[in-house]
Amino acid sequence: MFRQFDTDNSGKIDFMEFKMLARKMNIEMSDEALRESIVAAGNTEDMELDLAEFVDWLRSVEVDGKDQFSMLKAKIKSQGMRPLSNDQIQALQECFNTFDTDGSGSIDMQELGNVFSSFGQDLSKEEIEA
Repeated sequence: MFRQFDTDNSGKIDFMEFKMLARKMNIEMSDEALRESIVAAGNTEDMELDLAEFVDWLRSVEVDGKDQFSMLKAKIKSQGMRPLSNDQIQALQECFNTFDTDGSGSIDMQELGNVFSSFGQDLSKEEIEA
């Protein structure tokens, strides 16, 4: 989620990127409220959140709703917690089974090498084991 909104790839979400994130989550907040949220994350200098600050901010959500940003935080957090649909699970299983050529239920180093090769990445044994 963080990288999706770090549109300039600066490693930080600035005020405008944070505003787009809120809009994407269908949360309407005033500019002042958004600024307060960034400040609440501990950043008062450059009004930007790096990944660590963003994660700390998300972790600070109060379930009782006393935190004025709890709705935004809850929506952001839920984006990473959506359960997979049965179709998605089946597709992942089929993909896994394609590369689990011996049917062992796990992908060994040789099979992992085949995964990379199928995507055009010919890696050495050392690179695969790393």
